[in-house]
Amino acid sequence: MQILGIDYGLKKIGIALADTTTLLAVPYKVIRVKSVEDAVVKISQVVDELAIEKIIIGLSMYQMRNQTKIFANLLESKVVAKIEFVDENFSTKMAQKASLFANIRQSKRKMMEDAYAACIILQDYLDYKL
Repeated sequence: MQILGIDYGLKKIGIALADTTTLLAVPYKVIRVKSVEDAVVKISQVVDELAIEKIIIGLSMYQMRNQTKIFANLLESKVVAKIEFVDENFSTKMAQKASLFANIRQSKRKMMEDAYAACIILQDYLDYKL
């Protein structure tokens, strides 16, 4: 089964991929968006292109919680993939530390930061929920 991990943001969305045979999340890409509707269209295209069966969305306890749920509800009406939430608190900080530890160039690190955060969100799901 193909699984998509999402670190949702109002301007950028980090995406990671995994499948249930390897149980290993990998950063995929960062998508720039202009609105929640734009985000739903772009993520729906990725879901269709990659035949995604499950979507894991990071859900914070803070300011982005409601916006993330609005996004998820709209996305759920456009895709056949099942959507689940996992706690995403500190995923971006963890991604920053991991990329520093891995000696990833600053320009690449900044460009892919959200995808790394999505990778951490998805890997948490694979490790603890699957």
